[in-house]
Amino acid sequence: MAKRRTKQTLKQPMTKLLDVRLVIQVGMILFAIVGFYFTTKSRLDVIENNMSEIKSSLTDSRLVKLEMRLEELNKEIKRVDMNLMSLEDWIDEDILGNIMQQK
Repeated sequence: MAKRRTKQTLKQPMTKLLDVRLVIQVGMILFAIVGFYFTTKSRLDVIENNMSEIKSSLTDSRLVKLEMRLEELNKEIKRVDMNLMSLEDWIDEDILGNIMQQK
């Protein structure tokens, strides 16, 4: 026949609360998570630094292009100004010459 369960058979001896395997597994998981966090953080820091360098270089190149365009416009303005001055001189000579001849 079946034996009756006694109080002694129901109580099992208390095993270790922290098993070595469990500690190693949890430690490995934590190590992987922390490693992922720090490598991702360092990569993001590098990318942010590169982006700021790229922005500054883009700004610098844009400023250089703008300065070159301004120089071109200055040259064009000077050329137009010279043409206007020569046109004014020609008009002054022609009109004043005609007026002086008519008098």
